[in-house]
Amino acid sequence: MGHRRRLDHIAIAVRNLESSLSRWTALLGIEPSEVEIHSIESEGVRVAMLPLADGVMVELMEPLSDQSPVARFLERRGEGIHHFALRSKDPAKDLARAREIGLEAVGDGPVETTVGDLVAFLHPRSLNGVLLEFKQRREERSHGGGT
Repeated sequence: MGHRRRLDHIAIAVRNLESSLSRWTALLGIEPSEVEIHSIESEGVRVAMLPLADGVMVELMEPLSDQSPVARFLERRGEGIHHFALRSKDPAKDLARAREIGLEAVGDGPVETTVGDLVAFLHPRSLNGVLLEFKQRREERSHGGGT
C-alpha cells in the first residue's frame, strides 16, 4: 500500500435530516448554500454533504424508507457514524488488494453512484465493525486524479 490515504467523508446515519442539518451547520459555521442535498433512490437515502477543510465532507444520511440499509442500521444501532470513506484512484484495485489480505467486500465490485462516483465497500466484519468505502469522485474519474 505504501502511500498515505486522504479521508473523503465520514457518513452519519440520522433519523431526521433537517433537524440534524441545522445542528451541524450551526456547529461548523456552514451556510446552507454550501450544503449539497440530494436523494439517492437506489440506496434508499437522502443525504446532505457538509464541506470541511481540504475537500473532506461530513455526510448526513436519512433513510427514505423503513426497508433501506440505513433504516436497518438506525434500528439496530441508533444514530451515529455509519461509515467512513477513503479517496481512491482505483476502487477495483483497492478492493482486490483488500481481498488478497483476507478482507470481505460488500458486493462483487465497485459500482457507479447516481452522481457518477465510483465506490466499493469492505464489510464491517473484516474491519473491527467499521464499514469502509473506497471512493473515486466523478471529477477524478474523468481527469485521472485523486488518492
